[in-house]
Amino acid sequence: MRQNLAIIKSIPFSNMTHSLIQKAAKVGKFIAVILIAIGMSNNSFAQEGEEPIEPADLVLIRKANNKFIFAEYNKALPMYLELLEKEPKNFTYNFRVGLCYLKSNVNHLKSLKYLEAARKFKSVSDGATSEFYFYLGYAYQIHNKFQKAMEAYEL
Repeated sequence: MRQNLAIIKSIPFSNMTHSLIQKAAKVGKFIAVILIAIGMSNNSFAQEGEEPIEPADLVLIRKANNKFIFAEYNKALPMYLELLEKEPKNFTYNFRVGLCYLKSNVNHLKSLKYLEAARKFKSVSDGATSEFYFYLGYAYQIHNKFQKAMEAYEL
């Protein structure tokens, strides 16, 4: 076994391999720096006419989404309301505020206001999902607007 180690150490490829590993590590660090720089420059990728998202808002969006995903609607609601103040025409924020009201039973009657607002900003042709129309129909149903509920369910 020791003889094999001595033979391996004496092979000239071991030095070459070591230098290749060092170079690969340097390239890896370079790529990591590039990826971090791209990630930090999210403002440069904002579409024309859109305001860039502030880093503090990104943190708030992540927290709100995390609470929402884990069905912590009472905790997600104030975060989405804060985001909605900044972007009142945002489909997702209106939809999620409506869902938070609908699912948290804090005041499920307020849900319709936000779901109807979301509907103004996105239609079936714009990519509104069947899930959205299901919850819109459910909100109409809670408000005893059965005809509108049936129309939403059919979309």
